[in-house]
Amino acid sequence: NPAVNNLYLLGKVWGFLKYYHPTVASGKMKWDDELLKRLPVYQKINSSKELNDSLLAWINSLGKIPACGSCKKIDKKNARLLPGFSWFTQNGFSKQLADKLVFIRDNRYTGKQQYVQFISADGIFLPTALQEKSNYKIIYPDSSYCLLALFRLWNYAEYWYPYKYDLTVSWDLVLKKFIPLMQKIHSEKEYFQSIELLVTELKDSHGMIQTLRLGEIKGKYLLPFTLKYVQNSFIVTSILNDSLAAKAGIQTGDIVDNIDGKNILSIAREQLAYTPASTSASGWNKLSYSITQVRQEQSTLSVKRNTQSFTVVTSNLSYNIFKQPDLNPPFFSFEKDSSFCLLKNGIVYLNMGRLNRNDSLAFTKMVNNARGLIIDNRQN
Repeated sequence: NPAVNNLYLLGKVWGFLKYYHPTVASGKMKWDDELLKRLPVYQKINSSKELNDSLLAWINSLGKIPACGSCKKIDKKNARLLPGFSWFTQNGFSKQLADKLVFIRDNRYTGKQQYVQFISADGIFLPTALQEKSNYKIIYPDSSYCLLALFRLWNYAEYWYPYKYDLTVSWDLVLKKFIPLMQKIHSEKEYFQSIELLVTELKDSHGMIQTLRLGEIKGKYLLPFTLKYVQNSFIVTSILNDSLAAKAGIQTGDIVDNIDGKNILSIAREQLAYTPASTSASGWNKLSYSITQVRQEQSTLSVKRNTQSFTVVTSNLSYNIFKQPDLNPPFFSFEKDSSFCLLKNGIVYLNMGRLNRNDSLAFTKMVNNARGLIIDNRQN
Protein backbone atom coordinates (compact mmCIF):
# COMPACT_ATOMS: atom_id res chain seq x y z
CA ASN A 1 0.00 0.00 0.00
CA PRO A 2 1.75 3.23 -1.17
CA ALA A 3 -0.05 5.43 1.37
CA VAL A 4 0.99 3.17 4.28
CA ASN A 5 4.57 3.10 3.00
CA ASN A 6 4.64 6.90 2.75
CA LEU A 7 3.41 7.22 6.34
CA TYR A 8 5.91 4.58 7.46
CA LEU A 9 8.82 6.58 6.02
CA LEU A 10 7.39 9.87 7.28
CA GLY A 11 7.16 8.42 10.80
CA LYS A 12 10.73 7.14 10.70
CA VAL A 13 12.18 10.39 9.38
CA TRP A 14 10.11 12.43 11.86
CA GLY A 15 11.40 10.33 14.78
CA PHE A 16 15.01 10.42 13.59
CA LEU A 17 14.98 14.22 13.25
CA LYS A 18 13.29 14.51 16.65
CA TYR A 19 16.33 13.11 18.44
CA TYR A 20 19.19 13.96 16.03
CA HIS A 21 18.55 17.28 14.26
CA PRO A 22 19.87 20.25 16.32
CA THR A 23 16.89 22.48 15.56
CA VAL A 24 14.36 19.81 16.50
CA ALA A 25 16.07 18.00 19.37
CA SER A 26 16.77 21.30 21.14
CA GLY A 27 13.05 22.09 21.19
CA LYS A 28 13.03 25.08 18.83
CA MET A 29 10.08 23.78 16.80
CA LYS A 30 6.56 22.53 17.50
CA TRP A 31 7.45 19.09 16.21
CA ASP A 32 4.04 17.47 16.67
CA ASP A 33 2.48 20.19 14.52
CA GLU A 34 5.07 19.52 11.81
CA LEU A 35 3.87 15.93 11.63
CA LEU A 36 0.16 16.67 11.89
CA LYS A 37 0.14 19.03 8.94
CA ARG A 38 2.05 16.53 6.76
CA LEU A 39 -0.01 13.42 7.50
CA PRO A 40 -2.84 14.15 5.03
CA VAL A 41 -0.35 15.31 2.37
CA TYR A 42 1.81 12.19 2.51
CA GLN A 43 -1.17 9.88 2.15
CA LYS A 44 -1.76 11.41 -1.29
CA ILE A 45 1.81 11.28 -2.64
CA ASN A 46 1.95 8.90 -5.62
CA SER A 47 5.62 8.72 -6.66
CA SER A 48 8.99 8.00 -5.11
CA LYS A 49 10.39 11.23 -6.57
CA GLU A 50 7.64 13.32 -5.01
CA LEU A 51 8.23 11.63 -1.65
CA ASN A 52 12.00 12.20 -1.84
CA ASP A 53 11.62 15.83 -2.88
CA SER A 54 9.11 16.52 -0.11
CA LEU A 55 11.24 14.95 2.64
CA LEU A 56 14.39 16.69 1.45
CA ALA A 57 12.70 20.09 1.21
CA TRP A 58 11.29 19.60 4.72
CA ILE A 59 14.73 18.77 6.18
CA ASN A 60 16.37 21.70 4.38
CA SER A 61 13.73 24.04 5.80
CA LEU A 62 14.91 23.20 9.33
CA GLY A 63 18.11 25.15 8.84
CA LYS A 64 21.79 24.49 8.27
CA ILE A 65 23.47 21.89 10.46
CA PRO A 66 26.92 22.82 11.76
CA ALA A 67 29.69 20.21 11.68
CA CYS A 68 29.99 18.47 15.03
CA GLY A 69 33.56 18.37 16.25
CA SER A 70 32.75 16.26 19.31
CA CYS A 71 30.67 13.59 17.52
CA LYS A 72 33.00 10.61 17.55
CA LYS A 73 32.31 7.57 15.45
CA ILE A 74 30.83 4.89 17.67
CA ASP A 75 32.86 1.72 18.14
CA LYS A 76 30.21 -0.91 17.50
CA LYS A 77 32.24 -3.53 19.37
CA ASN A 78 31.70 -1.64 22.62
CA ALA A 79 28.01 -0.89 22.07
CA ARG A 80 25.36 -3.20 23.50
CA LEU A 81 22.66 -1.74 21.30
CA LEU A 82 22.57 0.85 18.52
CA PRO A 83 19.68 2.21 16.45
CA GLY A 84 19.63 0.81 12.94
CA PHE A 85 20.25 3.25 10.08
CA SER A 86 20.29 0.87 7.12
CA TRP A 87 16.86 2.25 6.20
CA PHE A 88 18.60 5.38 4.87
CA THR A 89 19.56 3.39 1.77
CA GLN A 90 16.93 0.63 1.66
CA ASN A 91 13.68 2.49 1.05
CA GLY A 92 14.13 4.02 -2.37
CA PHE A 93 15.55 7.27 -1.05
CA SER A 94 17.56 9.36 -3.49
CA LYS A 95 21.30 9.62 -2.91
CA GLN A 96 20.85 13.28 -2.00
CA LEU A 97 18.27 12.46 0.70
CA ALA A 98 20.24 9.47 2.04
CA ASP A 99 23.42 11.57 2.23
CA LYS A 100 21.51 14.28 4.10
CA LEU A 101 20.29 11.76 6.69
CA VAL A 102 23.80 10.34 7.11
CA PHE A 103 25.20 13.86 7.62
CA ILE A 104 22.63 14.58 10.33
CA ARG A 105 23.48 11.31 12.07
CA ASP A 106 27.22 12.03 11.98
CA ASN A 107 26.72 15.63 13.11
CA ARG A 108 23.96 14.90 15.58
CA TYR A 109 22.73 17.18 18.32
CA THR A 110 24.75 16.72 21.53
CA GLY A 111 23.08 19.22 23.84
CA LYS A 112 20.20 18.79 26.28
CA GLN A 113 17.41 16.84 24.60
CA GLN A 114 13.99 18.47 24.62
CA TYR A 115 11.98 15.28 24.27
CA VAL A 116 14.00 12.85 26.40
CA GLN A 117 15.51 13.45 29.81
CA PHE A 118 17.51 10.96 31.85
CA ILE A 119 16.32 10.64 35.44
CA SER A 120 18.31 8.73 38.03
CA ALA A 121 16.49 6.08 40.04
CA ASP A 122 18.71 4.19 42.50
CA GLY A 123 21.75 4.88 40.35
CA ILE A 124 20.06 3.73 37.15
CA PHE A 125 19.46 6.43 34.56
CA LEU A 126 16.07 6.05 32.92
CA PRO A 127 15.04 7.88 29.73
CA THR A 128 11.77 9.70 30.32
CA ALA A 129 9.58 11.84 28.08
CA LEU A 130 8.46 14.73 30.28
CA GLN A 131 8.08 17.47 27.67
CA GLU A 132 5.59 15.80 25.36
CA LYS A 133 2.32 17.68 24.92
CA SER A 134 -0.49 15.52 26.31
CA ASN A 135 -3.67 17.60 26.21
CA TYR A 136 -4.70 16.87 22.62
CA LYS A 137 -8.39 16.31 22.10
CA ILE A 138 -8.89 13.44 19.66
CA ILE A 139 -12.02 13.63 17.53
CA TYR A 140 -12.79 10.19 16.14
CA PRO A 141 -12.52 8.89 13.45
CA ASP A 142 -9.79 11.46 12.59
CA SER A 143 -6.64 9.32 12.57
CA SER A 144 -4.07 12.13 12.78
CA TYR A 145 -3.62 12.08 16.55
CA CYS A 146 -3.76 8.29 16.62
CA LEU A 147 -0.85 8.20 14.16
CA LEU A 148 0.97 10.82 16.24
CA ALA A 149 0.64 8.52 19.28
CA LEU A 150 1.94 5.59 17.24
CA PHE A 151 4.94 7.48 15.87
CA ARG A 152 5.78 8.88 19.30
CA LEU A 153 5.76 5.51 21.05
CA TRP A 154 7.38 3.60 18.19
CA ASN A 155 10.30 6.04 17.89
CA TYR A 156 10.68 6.25 21.64
CA ALA A 157 11.27 2.48 21.70
CA GLU A 158 13.36 2.60 18.51
CA TYR A 159 15.93 4.98 20.00
CA TRP A 160 15.69 4.55 23.77
CA TYR A 161 14.35 1.07 24.62
CA PRO A 162 17.30 -1.00 25.92
CA TYR A 163 15.83 -4.44 25.12
CA LYS A 164 14.85 -3.95 21.49
CA TYR A 165 17.57 -6.41 20.48
CA ASP A 166 15.61 -9.16 22.24
CA LEU A 167 12.31 -8.67 20.40
CA THR A 168 11.05 -11.72 18.53
CA VAL A 169 9.48 -9.60 15.78
CA SER A 170 10.89 -6.84 13.58
CA TRP A 171 10.14 -3.47 15.16
CA ASP A 172 9.92 -2.02 11.63
CA LEU A 173 7.22 -4.53 10.71
CA VAL A 174 5.33 -3.56 13.86
CA LEU A 175 5.21 0.04 12.63
CA LYS A 176 3.93 -1.03 9.21
CA LYS A 177 1.29 -3.25 10.80
CA PHE A 178 -0.04 -0.58 13.15
CA ILE A 179 -0.36 2.30 10.68
CA PRO A 180 -3.56 0.88 9.07
CA LEU A 181 -4.87 -0.10 12.52
CA MET A 182 -4.54 3.49 13.71
CA GLN A 183 -6.28 4.75 10.58
CA LYS A 184 -9.34 2.60 11.33
CA ILE A 185 -9.92 3.75 14.92
CA HIS A 186 -13.46 5.03 15.47
CA SER A 187 -13.76 5.29 19.25
CA GLU A 188 -11.86 6.02 22.44
CA LYS A 189 -12.02 2.36 23.44
CA GLU A 190 -10.48 1.26 20.11
CA TYR A 191 -7.73 3.87 20.58
CA PHE A 192 -6.73 2.57 24.00
CA GLN A 193 -6.91 -1.04 22.81
CA SER A 194 -4.61 -0.26 19.87
CA ILE A 195 -2.06 1.43 22.13
CA GLU A 196 -2.19 -1.55 24.51
CA LEU A 197 -1.61 -3.90 21.58
CA LEU A 198 1.41 -1.82 20.56
CA VAL A 199 2.90 -1.87 24.07
CA THR A 200 2.31 -5.62 24.22
CA GLU A 201 4.53 -6.03 21.13
CA LEU A 202 7.49 -5.03 23.33
CA LYS A 203 7.04 -8.25 25.33
CA ASP A 204 7.98 -6.41 28.53
CA SER A 205 6.25 -7.15 31.85
CA HIS A 206 6.94 -3.57 32.99
CA GLY A 207 4.87 -2.20 30.11
CA MET A 208 1.57 -0.68 31.14
CA ILE A 209 -0.92 2.03 30.27
CA GLN A 210 -2.44 3.74 33.27
CA THR A 211 -5.00 6.51 32.94
CA LEU A 212 -8.20 7.25 34.79
CA ARG A 213 -10.19 7.15 31.55
CA LEU A 214 -8.87 3.72 30.56
CA GLY A 215 -9.83 2.42 34.00
CA GLU A 216 -13.38 3.68 33.45
CA ILE A 217 -13.57 2.02 30.04
CA LYS A 218 -12.33 -1.33 31.33
CA GLY A 219 -14.52 -1.24 34.42
CA LYS A 220 -15.19 0.96 37.43
CA TYR A 221 -15.34 -1.93 39.88
CA LEU A 222 -13.24 -4.75 41.34
CA LEU A 223 -14.46 -8.12 42.55
CA PRO A 224 -14.06 -8.21 46.37
CA PHE A 225 -11.27 -10.79 46.24
CA THR A 226 -8.03 -11.57 44.39
CA LEU A 227 -7.48 -14.44 41.97
CA LYS A 228 -4.43 -16.41 40.96
CA TYR A 229 -4.06 -18.57 37.87
CA VAL A 230 -3.04 -22.08 38.95
CA GLN A 231 -3.18 -25.22 36.78
CA ASN A 232 -5.65 -23.85 34.24
CA SER A 233 -7.98 -22.40 36.87
CA PHE A 234 -8.48 -19.05 38.60
CA ILE A 235 -8.50 -19.58 42.38
CA VAL A 236 -9.59 -17.10 45.07
CA THR A 237 -6.40 -16.42 47.02
CA SER A 238 -7.38 -13.58 49.35
CA ILE A 239 -10.38 -11.51 50.36
CA LEU A 240 -10.28 -7.73 49.80
CA ASN A 241 -13.53 -7.00 51.63
CA ASP A 242 -14.63 -9.45 54.31
CA SER A 243 -18.28 -8.35 54.52
CA LEU A 244 -18.88 -8.33 50.74
CA ALA A 245 -17.20 -11.71 50.29
CA ALA A 246 -19.12 -13.22 53.22
CA LYS A 247 -22.39 -11.82 51.86
CA ALA A 248 -21.67 -13.47 48.50
CA GLY A 249 -20.50 -16.69 50.15
CA ILE A 250 -17.00 -16.56 48.60
CA GLN A 251 -14.07 -18.23 50.37
CA THR A 252 -10.36 -18.55 49.68
CA GLY A 253 -9.71 -21.68 47.66
CA ASP A 254 -12.87 -21.32 45.57
CA ILE A 255 -12.43 -21.73 41.80
CA VAL A 256 -14.17 -19.11 39.65
CA ASP A 257 -15.31 -20.56 36.31
CA ASN A 258 -17.55 -17.83 34.96
CA ILE A 259 -17.98 -14.04 35.36
CA ASP A 260 -21.24 -12.44 34.25
CA GLY A 261 -22.12 -15.20 31.82
CA LYS A 262 -18.69 -15.55 30.23
CA ASN A 263 -16.13 -18.31 30.78
CA ILE A 264 -13.22 -16.89 32.76
CA LEU A 265 -10.60 -18.63 30.60
CA SER A 266 -12.15 -17.04 27.48
CA ILE A 267 -11.95 -13.63 29.18
CA ALA A 268 -8.32 -14.33 30.08
CA ARG A 269 -7.29 -15.31 26.54
CA GLU A 270 -8.89 -12.15 25.14
CA GLN A 271 -7.09 -9.99 27.71
CA LEU A 272 -3.70 -11.63 27.05
CA ALA A 273 -3.46 -9.83 23.69
CA TYR A 274 -3.54 -6.53 25.61
CA THR A 275 -1.25 -7.63 28.47
CA PRO A 276 2.45 -6.78 28.07
CA ALA A 277 4.55 -9.63 29.46
CA SER A 278 8.04 -11.00 28.94
CA THR A 279 6.87 -14.61 29.32
CA SER A 280 3.59 -16.51 29.06
CA ALA A 281 3.66 -17.21 32.83
CA SER A 282 4.10 -13.49 33.55
CA GLY A 283 1.12 -12.68 31.33
CA TRP A 284 -1.17 -15.12 33.13
CA ASN A 285 0.07 -13.81 36.47
CA LYS A 286 -0.77 -10.21 35.51
CA LEU A 287 -4.26 -11.36 34.49
CA SER A 288 -4.81 -12.51 38.06
CA TYR A 289 -5.36 -8.84 38.91
CA SER A 290 -6.83 -7.34 35.73
CA ILE A 291 -9.45 -10.07 35.32
CA THR A 292 -11.15 -8.96 38.55
CA GLN A 293 -11.87 -5.51 37.06
CA VAL A 294 -15.51 -5.40 35.95
CA ARG A 295 -18.01 -2.89 34.60
CA GLN A 296 -20.95 -3.63 36.91
CA GLU A 297 -21.59 -2.84 40.56
CA GLN A 298 -22.71 -6.46 40.96
CA SER A 299 -21.45 -9.62 39.26
CA THR A 300 -22.83 -13.12 38.90
CA LEU A 301 -20.17 -15.82 39.27
CA SER A 302 -20.08 -19.55 38.72
CA VAL A 303 -17.95 -21.09 41.47
CA LYS A 304 -16.56 -24.51 42.34
CA ARG A 305 -15.73 -25.59 45.89
CA ASN A 306 -14.44 -29.11 46.33
CA THR A 307 -16.98 -31.18 44.35
CA GLN A 308 -19.79 -28.62 44.43
CA SER A 309 -20.66 -26.02 41.78
CA PHE A 310 -22.91 -23.06 42.58
CA THR A 311 -23.74 -19.49 41.55
CA VAL A 312 -23.12 -16.39 43.67
CA VAL A 313 -23.80 -12.68 43.27
CA THR A 314 -21.07 -10.30 44.48
CA SER A 315 -21.29 -6.62 45.34
CA ASN A 316 -18.12 -5.11 43.91
CA LEU A 317 -15.63 -2.51 45.11
CA SER A 318 -15.26 0.90 43.48
CA TYR A 319 -12.03 0.94 41.48
CA ASN A 320 -9.72 3.92 41.98
CA ILE A 321 -6.58 4.07 39.84
CA PHE A 322 -4.95 6.43 42.34
CA LYS A 323 -5.84 4.46 45.47
CA GLN A 324 -6.01 0.80 44.67
CA PRO A 325 -6.74 -1.84 47.32
CA ASP A 326 -3.89 -3.94 48.66
CA LEU A 327 -3.54 -6.82 46.19
CA ASN A 328 -0.51 -8.21 48.00
CA PRO A 329 -2.03 -10.61 50.59
CA PRO A 330 -1.65 -13.76 48.48
CA PHE A 331 2.09 -13.11 48.23
CA PHE A 332 2.74 -12.24 51.88
CA SER A 333 0.03 -13.46 54.19
CA PHE A 334 2.17 -13.43 57.35
CA GLU A 335 3.11 -10.59 59.71
CA LYS A 336 3.50 -7.48 57.55
CA ASP A 337 5.56 -5.47 60.05
CA SER A 338 8.43 -7.96 59.99
CA SER A 339 10.71 -9.58 57.44
CA PHE A 340 10.44 -12.96 59.21
CA CYS A 341 8.23 -14.82 61.65
CA LEU A 342 7.91 -18.20 63.37
CA LEU A 343 5.19 -20.41 61.93
CA LYS A 344 3.57 -23.45 63.45
CA ASN A 345 5.71 -26.53 64.05
CA GLY A 346 8.85 -24.43 64.48
CA ILE A 347 9.21 -23.35 60.83
CA VAL A 348 10.71 -19.88 60.20
CA TYR A 349 9.31 -17.85 57.29
CA LEU A 350 11.72 -15.28 55.74
CA ASN A 351 10.41 -12.58 53.40
CA MET A 352 13.40 -11.43 51.29
CA GLY A 353 11.44 -8.41 50.06
CA ARG A 354 11.52 -6.85 53.54
CA LEU A 355 14.81 -8.12 54.93
CA ASN A 356 17.45 -5.59 56.03
CA ARG A 357 20.72 -5.71 57.96
CA ASN A 358 19.11 -4.65 61.24
CA ASP A 359 17.15 -7.92 61.24
CA SER A 360 20.20 -10.19 61.18
CA LEU A 361 20.74 -10.72 64.92
CA ALA A 362 17.10 -11.47 65.77
CA PHE A 363 16.78 -13.66 62.69
CA THR A 364 19.90 -15.65 63.63
CA LYS A 365 18.51 -16.37 67.11
CA MET A 366 15.17 -17.47 65.71
CA VAL A 367 16.51 -19.68 62.94
CA ASN A 368 19.05 -21.41 65.24
CA ASN A 369 16.16 -23.02 67.08
CA ALA A 370 14.00 -23.71 64.03
CA ARG A 371 13.13 -27.08 62.52
CA GLY A 372 13.07 -25.61 59.03
CA LEU A 373 13.21 -22.42 56.96
CA ILE A 374 11.03 -21.06 54.14
CA ILE A 375 12.76 -18.40 52.02
CA ASP A 376 10.23 -16.38 50.03
CA ASN A 377 12.03 -14.63 47.17
CA ARG A 378 8.95 -13.65 45.14
CA GLN A 379 9.13 -9.94 45.96
CA ASN A 380 11.75 -7.41 44.90
